Formats: sequence, structure tokens, C-alpha cells
Amino acid sequence: MRNGSESGGQVHVMRDCAWDERATTWDTAPAMADVAVVELGPVRHDQTVEVDLSSMFTATGRTA
Repeated sequence: MRNGSESGGQVHVMRDCAWDERATTWDTAPAMADVAVVELGPVRHDQTVEVDLSSMFTATGRTA
């Protein structure tokens, strides 16, 4: 695919929310769930992709 990606990425659930965004590196990032809840297909280099994750959360903001 010219100037794009065959895979637009994946969205995973994170159960450990006790981390500092400013201090986290690739090596110290918290573990993600093994199974992706969303897998995006091919994307163009200038494409914006929206993903509706509303079904993943309860009224209190916790993951379902």
C-alpha cells in the first residue's frame, strides 16, 4: 500500500490504570489484554479513523 499501512492498528483493554503517562516508556508500559477488542484494516497516510468504544464502558466509566 503506497504511503499507508496494511494494518491501522489494534485497540486493547488495559486493566492496570496505576501508571504515570509522563513517566511511562515502551519498556515500562502496563500489560494489555491478549485479545484486541478492535482491529483496524488498511489505512491511507492521510486517513482519519474513528472507533466507537462506547459499548466498552458502563455508566460509571468503568470497562464493561
